[in-house]
Amino acid sequence: MFRREPISEESGALDPNRSIALFEGLCEDNLRELVQTHFPGTWSAKPGGFETSHTLHVIEEGKVEITLPIGQGMRNVPVLIALGPGDFFGETRLLFEEPLARPRVVSESGARGRCLSTHSRPGGLTPLECLVAASPRVGANLIAETCRRLLSTSRFVPSHAAPLRLGYFLLGATTNTAEIVVAGTSGLTSQLGLSGPAVVHALTTLEGAGLLAVDRGSSLRIRVIDRDALTDYLGITHTGHEDGGASQSI
Repeated sequence: MFRREPISEESGALDPNRSIALFEGLCEDNLRELVQTHFPGTWSAKPGGFETSHTLHVIEEGKVEITLPIGQGMRNVPVLIALGPGDFFGETRLLFEEPLARPRVVSESGARGRCLSTHSRPGGLTPLECLVAASPRVGANLIAETCRRLLSTSRFVPSHAAPLRLGYFLLGATTNTAEIVVAGTSGLTSQLGLSGPAVVHALTTLEGAGLLAVDRGSSLRIRVIDRDALTDYLGITHTGHEDGGASQSI
């Protein structure tokens, strides 16, 4: 179980496009003992969803996508990473006690696997600390894969998520107005939680797609040209009403 092809040792550098299995590099005996001791729980999920808990999940069968949480009701959410047998997820919720991304089962037959114990151990050690103490190799795999995902996400988010976040915001901000007036890109950075360059990229992307009209004067005047086209672009259902007459300043 949990087996995949080993990492090539031709180079000391890791491939940023290849995920690292949590138990990679362990012999069969060590793997069996580690799973029995530290991963006593099992999980299973049907296609399309997953109920997360504050622990680490390892996939035995099935496929899981990790998606970016942008807004409620969105269907076409950006996929950060696709995972299969041997991969793990739930590390951010385990470490930071909040989900920084959402798992979603995509295999037709569902998915199943094992999960890290949630019970504290003698000496006050957390289950994760006990796991790393028992197997430094697993700890190294966890660190390396988490860093790889952070690198991948930092490259992914500005180009893919920024336009979606801006579009989702504009649908809400222009529900009863024809346009919004913003004090430059800085007026949007705090609203969207994005950097200035990411906001500029989002405006350019949606404007180039013919979804927005942007007047770049002393202030930014942003008008949604076609709400239906924008909702299709985002893949969401929006039920707001327009009066088309006013503008809103933020």
